[in-house]
Amino acid sequence: MDCGAEKLLLFGGLPTRYLAEWDITENLSLAESRVGVTFDTVSQDALLARYESLTGEERREAVELAHDLAEGASSQPLREMPPAPPVEEVEKATALYIAMRHFAETRQADAVTVACGPWIHGELLPVPCVALMLFQEQGMPAACQGDIDALLTMVLFKRATGLASFMGGAIEAQEHLGINHCVICRNLPDPGTDLAPYMISTYHGRKNSPTVWADIPYGETVTIGRLTKDLDRLLLLSGTLVGNETDNHRCRNMLVIDVPDRARVFEAVKGIQNHYVVTYGDHAQALAEMAAARGLDVVRLDR
Repeated sequence: MDCGAEKLLLFGGLPTRYLAEWDITENLSLAESRVGVTFDTVSQDALLARYESLTGEERREAVELAHDLAEGASSQPLREMPPAPPVEEVEKATALYIAMRHFAETRQADAVTVACGPWIHGELLPVPCVALMLFQEQGMPAACQGDIDALLTMVLFKRATGLASFMGGAIEAQEHLGINHCVICRNLPDPGTDLAPYMISTYHGRKNSPTVWADIPYGETVTIGRLTKDLDRLLLLSGTLVGNETDNHRCRNMLVIDVPDRARVFEAVKGIQNHYVVTYGDHAQALAEMAAARGLDVVRLDR
């Protein structure tokens, strides 16, 4: 059911140079009118100040979350990975989640995205990957890198299915379509399922901050989509999830998907950016109908 009216919270505002280079929507008024959402912003300075001034109770919660995350990780290697960071670095990541959650709750947000650059490049700061993962596992769409189009796509997927989704870059993978990124929710198949086995890694093996790789089950039909810049089109297709192994040994999760024409998927998005959104099940028709009702053009990449 197309209820609309979700509030989307932008942490760090719009990274305008990044959005321009990667051909991502910057016109928030257009997004509000065409998708039926609203936007609110938390500045980087405000988020950083909140992160650095957690209450004692919030810091204890961050420590508890971090230790639960570390203790729940598989004791047996699930694949070759960079080493896990020390638990103190995991605590920084969960502290960032709690700071972001504070704003999400007080602003009554339904979805979030973050300008990742300051956190990735800040020497003593955590990357936002764990925070975004935890939001997703609580049922809130959460997108990386201030990618407004991916976030709006995740919101549409949530409206249509009630399920979590995964966003990532489209690449060649074992003669299939690979969608890969550093953030995945461990209950992706169904919010009621147990968390998938997982490992904790340092960020790309180059920063001592945590990301999580999860052993997501495969063999099911999935739906793939992306809204393009200025909401010109909703790209949609269905495929079969046939694997979850990345082609490199960095921290990235990857869903390997059998689709009719992967080259068409790569060519359908302009610019450098090619993030797509994936959710379990075949929901392409429901999403197409929802988008059409909003006046959005729908392009099926599997027909």
